[in-house]
Parts: sequence; structure tokens; C-alpha cells
Amino acid sequence: MKYNRYDINDFLTDKDFISWVKNKDDSRAYFFSKWLDSNPEHKARAYKARDFLLTLKPKVLDAEPSEFDEVLTRLMRYQEHHSEPGNYVKNPQNLIWRWAAIVLLVFSLTYLFEQLNADEENVELPVINYITKMNPPGQRSQIQLPDGSFVHLNADSKLEYAEDFGVEHRELTLFGEAYFEVKKNDTIPFIVKAEEVYTKVLGTTFNIKARAESIAISLVEGEVEVGRDETGHWQKTTMHPGEKVIVREQELQITAYDFQDIAWKEGVIIFENASLDEIIETLENWYGVNIRLINAPSSKWHYNNKFKQGSLELVLERMSYTENFTYEIMNDLITIKF
Repeated sequence: MKYNRYDINDFLTDKDFISWVKNKDDSRAYFFSKWLDSNPEHKARAYKARDFLLTLKPKVLDAEPSEFDEVLTRLMRYQEHHSEPGNYVKNPQNLIWRWAAIVLLVFSLTYLFEQLNADEENVELPVINYITKMNPPGQRSQIQLPDGSFVHLNADSKLEYAEDFGVEHRELTLFGEAYFEVKKNDTIPFIVKAEEVYTKVLGTTFNIKARAESIAISLVEGEVEVGRDETGHWQKTTMHPGEKVIVREQELQITAYDFQDIAWKEGVIIFENASLDEIIETLENWYGVNIRLINAPSSKWHYNNKFKQGSLELVLERMSYTENFTYEIMNDLITIKF
């Protein structure tokens, strides 16, 4: 490693070393801490250079001549009293010019660090206003976005996008489930973010369901790109019409979608080998009610049926006839007894 061959002069002109001394970079702090622990024989030289740099506090790049002379004099005295055994200076004049270059470098780097910090502190970030569309349980809606695209937002779902959506970008965030009819735009891609998963398109029709511990994307028309954000561990994939991608933890599974995945948009409830928990969750979300169970059957219980634009009472009546349970409706509380 180059630092094992450094003398004090080398440390004083090393940009990474100076940055570490100025406490501007956590990664360099970690590096030099490890290096010094592993190379204790070099600590003396490194600490001498560090101590000297800490005494320099110039505020501007173009120092006054008196300031420059003062620092140069201190450098020469420092070299005279802290030269290491075996170091013999053959040409003092060359040494003076070398130290002069060091002074200028230190002034320049210090000024640069301070200006960068000042710029970071004074910069004013633009204020971004967001629009939120939200449906409580029991309510569904259709939204027209500023770019002409349509979104069918399911119950218990939320959509967020910037006020300038469609001007230079078309990015939005989904919580829950929505069906998208995207207006084609070859220059500005349409990007939906759900948890850590993004779906990127130019113009197409698809459904996204982001609930519980998984995210499902069903593609009806066109072509979309699905993947995790930059911190993910799996690569993106391109979907084709008729495909369904399920994302669960670090796994991405591609399968075929069917009408059941998008039936909610048409007002249709489909139960296909559904468990009791799935039915309760669906009915509570669809009708905005709370359901209480008494004497619930075993986990092996499953149900199959389809309901279109039916009231909650009609759904419960048809289910109770085949599944042998009674029910009671008290405002928003439904009691089901097996």
C-alpha cells in the first residue's frame, strides 16, 4: 500500500489524507482508522502530519502574502525540528519550493471543502406538492391523470403523484390495488412504485395488487418492465400480455393471469377455492364492514362462487344456503355463526 511508503511531506499533499483530517468523509475515516491499527509503525508520521494540518485554518483561496510567508516559515521550522533519522536534504532550495506547493495545495483544498459545504447549506430545494387519491374500504373510484391516463382505484387503496405529473415525468406510488389504462408517450415512461417494486411502461393496460406480503402485476395489453429498485437483489424482467408476475420477498414468479385478477374492476367478486380468511378479508374490504365469526370451521374449509354487482345481504344469503351458517347485520358489524 502506498501509505506504507509515505513520509510526512507525502501525507501533507495527499487529498484523501487531508479530507480525513478535515472530518469530511466517513468512508475515509473508516479506512485510515483500519490502516493505522494495522500499521502502528507509521502512526508517528501520520499523526505529525495530521497535527500540523489541524493548525491551518485559511478561510480564502488567495491568502495575503504575510499569511503565506507565515505558514511557509512554520512549515520550514516544523521540518527542521521534526525531520526523521536518515533524512538528508541535499537541496534546501528545492525543499522550499516543495513546501510552497504544499501550502498552496492545503489552501486550495481547504477552500474547496468550505465552499462545497457552504453551497450544500445554502441550496434551496424545490418544494414538490403531491396529490393523494384515497378510497376507504367499501369505495372504488376512477381517476383521470393529468397525462390522460385512467386509473381504477380499488377499495382501501391510495395513489400519490406529484402536482406536475406528466410534464417531465410520470411517476406515482400505489398502496393497495389499481387497474391502469396508460396513455402512450414514447418519451416519458409511466412508472408505478409499489413497496420496493416498480412497473415501467410507455402505454399499456395492467393491474397491480400490493397487499399483505406480496405484489402481483397482471398485464392485459402492451408490454411492461417489472423489477425491484436499485437496492434489490434480483434483476428486472419484461412482461407480455397474459402474464402475471408475483413478487414475494426476494422471489419473482411469472405465471398466467386470469379474469379473477381484474374482476373487481367490473364489479365482480370471484371466490375460487378461497379460505374463510380470504373471504372475510374480501367482504370487509369490498363492502366496508367488520365481520365477526362464531364457531368458525376448520382451516380446510374452502368456497367457490362468483357474485356480480350484488349487495352484501345477497352475497351472505347465497353463501349461507350452501355453507350452513346464519348471519346478522347490525349497521357495519356482521356476525356469522356456523
